[in-house]
Amino acid sequence: MPAGGARGRLIVTIGPPGAGKTTWRATHMPAGAVVVSLDELRAKYSPCGCSSDPGANAAATEQGVALTRDTLAAGGTVLWDVTAYKPAFRRRLLALAAGYRVRTVGVVILPPVGLALARNGRRDPRICPVCRTARRVPEDVLTAMHHAITTDLPRLPVEGWHTLHFRPPQHDLSEGVA
Repeated sequence: MPAGGARGRLIVTIGPPGAGKTTWRATHMPAGAVVVSLDELRAKYSPCGCSSDPGANAAATEQGVALTRDTLAAGGTVLWDVTAYKPAFRRRLLALAAGYRVRTVGVVILPPVGLALARNGRRDPRICPVCRTARRVPEDVLTAMHHAITTDLPRLPVEGWHTLHFRPPQHDLSEGVA
C-alpha cells in the first residue's frame, strides 16, 4: 500500500458499443481519476489513428495495464472505459486490482440491444483504407457482445467485484450489491 495509507480504486465499465459508457464516464468520473480508454489508446497506437484498429489492440491494452499499475501503486483511481465483455479480460483487471488491494467497481451499462444498435448506427460507417475498420461496429458483432454481457449478468457478482452498479437499474441482480 502507498505511503500514508492511500488506497485507490479500479472502476471498469462493462457494456457493448453504443451503450453510453463514454457518456457515463463524462458525468460520473471521480475527481482525479486516470482514464484508460481502449478507443483512445488504439487511436494513439494505430498507424492510421483509428480507434477501432484491431492491430493496435495489444499495444493499447498493455499501455492501459501499465498505466493502471502505476496509478494503483501510487494510490490513485483508474476508470477503464471499455466494453469488458470477455470474462478473461475482467479477470485480468480484477487480478491486477487485487495485487494492489484496491476496491473494484464494475459499472454495467446495458441498454436494450436496439438502443445500442441505434446509437452505433449514428457512428461513422466509412472504412479506413489502412486498417480496414470503421468506427461503426458491425451489427452482428455488437449483438454478440450484448448477448455475452447479458449471459454473464448472473455471474458478475461472484467474479470478485467489491461493488457492482447496473445501468439501467432494472438489471440489478443481487441484494447488497450497490
